[in-house]
Amino acid sequence: MRYWQWAAMCVVLGMMTACADKPQVQMAADVIKTKEQNQSFAWQNKIISSKDNINQKCTNQCPQMEYQLISTPYAWIDSTINKAVLSILDSGEESAEGSPAAKRIQDFYAKPVVSDDELGEQLGRIKQNLDRLAKEASGEQMVVVSAKPDFLGFYKDLPQMSVSGEIYLGGAHGMTSYFYYVFDLQAKRQLDLSDVVLPNQMPALQQTLQAQFDAMLRSQGADPAEHGQSWEFFVTRNFVFDKDGMEFLYQPYEIAPYVYGPISLRLDKQQMRALIKPQYL
Repeated sequence: MRYWQWAAMCVVLGMMTACADKPQVQMAADVIKTKEQNQSFAWQNKIISSKDNINQKCTNQCPQMEYQLISTPYAWIDSTINKAVLSILDSGEESAEGSPAAKRIQDFYAKPVVSDDELGEQLGRIKQNLDRLAKEASGEQMVVVSAKPDFLGFYKDLPQMSVSGEIYLGGAHGMTSYFYYVFDLQAKRQLDLSDVVLPNQMPALQQTLQAQFDAMLRSQGADPAEHGQSWEFFVTRNFVFDKDGMEFLYQPYEIAPYVYGPISLRLDKQQMRALIKPQYL
């Protein structure tokens, strides 16, 4: 029997006297709990979260950071997801490439397992960066970042999760993102696309997905050949399994302009049989 707990955390940044420079990572009083019984999950969702600006001294330029971190029996899964959450919040980092500060950040994200103290240290740094961005913002622009993990359930014996994010640092529009994570508990690692695709079938997978993408472009009145001159197609590593097949999800700007939004391409079960290893069918 496996138990999964999610620590829900939300912070509104600014001149809050109650906020320490180094946020403390701790379990919230109310948590999301999931319990597996005979490979089925009873899902109860209880999140403590607030987007209200509780600091009355804050102006419209007060930066806002909302996030959730997870705690499970698997430290390596916690670290993968919690680092993914922080990487979204970390969009305002401007340390010079090769500098000691940049090296420390790179080392943190490269570690397979990170401690609560390390998470707290990085959250403090991110808070300072957002404070700086808010001070540099002009007019009534707000600086807002958020990142939320979610448990998608099991596919066979593989737990699957996602991390969604929203970022607005000024400009015409914000950016959304949605990342999938498929974990192998026996191998104790996140599965990569190369783990699930049959040998020598990556070109065939790209051809299948690109044909679907080209059909989508034509349905919207675009010429795939002309589109390909500005936007190079590739097979994303951002995939997930479901009862109908596999989804490959592209973020805005990856293979098409922002107006297209996130782009979802799929393999059905029949297509999977020719491209995906039998243990994942």
